[in-house]
Amino acid sequence: MSDEIQLFADAQLKKPIDKLVLPRIPLGEVREYSFYLHNGSDRWPLHNVDIPNTIPEVKFFVPQQVKPNDTVEIKIKVQGALARRDPIQLSSIVRSELWIG
Repeated sequence: MSDEIQLFADAQLKKPIDKLVLPRIPLGEVREYSFYLHNGSDRWPLHNVDIPNTIPEVKFFVPQQVKPNDTVEIKIKVQGALARRDPIQLSSIVRSELWIG
């Protein structure tokens, strides 16, 4: 992850995270989590923010753009699945484009 894209567990940007670990959710339950994406550039916005996801029980809600020096909340909805016995671990999860000019 570049210096421009930083992930945090808190809105105050005091708890950086390198990978996201979500606990195992009991079957039939749905839980929601949030983490925060900070654009560390003071000049350039991030565009086409995306979280590639191949896990069907996890849904991400991501803003498409992050202004310079801005922080946005990323919401995650996780549904318990019978086939999943371990926590969900995701690393290098955010992709975006830094448009210069």
